[in-house]
Amino acid sequence: MAVDQPDMIDIVATAADGKVLLAISDHLDWNDSLHHPQVLQDKLNAYLRFFESGEMYTKFPRSRGQWPEIEIFFEYEPDENGKAFLARSAEVIESAGLTLKHRIRKDQAAN
Repeated sequence: MAVDQPDMIDIVATAADGKVLLAISDHLDWNDSLHHPQVLQDKLNAYLRFFESGEMYTKFPRSRGQWPEIEIFFEYEPDENGKAFLARSAEVIESAGLTLKHRIRKDQAAN
């Protein structure tokens, strides 16, 4: 499963600290800074639908009452357009009641 499979939820994990992790695996580089954000937006929209429709609670009943967090695991660091896209996306996602985080796989530096 990966970012370019928008109809699939990559990973759902519940944690003891009251969070539900909805993970996205993003293996795409940022050479095409117009296409990559669109692919990522499609995936994020699918995750929002998964949460807002209640499907997350139906498929993962243990997630009920826990704080949902989307985390994107990038293979490559986002370029400036990618960073701007992530900032805008975080605002939208947070207005829906979730948190958006990301990290770069190669150095595991959390953002």
